[in-house]
Amino acid sequence: MESRYPKGIERLLWKAGIQNVDALRNHGAKASYLKLRNIKRDLSVKVLLALEGALAGRHLAALPPCLRNELMEWHRRHA
Repeated sequence: MESRYPKGIERLLWKAGIQNVDALRNHGAKASYLKLRNIKRDLSVKVLLALEGALAGRHLAALPPCLRNELMEWHRRHA
């Protein structure tokens, strides 16, 4: 998997059964984040944003503000 996130997240994805980009796409950022949270409870919203950024092919800081806000709200509800 081409890395767009820190090595620790890559290892967590592997442990969660998300072992390639296709699996990440199939699950989507939110479901993947929840799988990671089952393994490590203290993940920040940045991980969710990084997953979405990886799917979009851009850095998390370059996500459109409306998408970023929606993900941050989702994170607040599910944190």
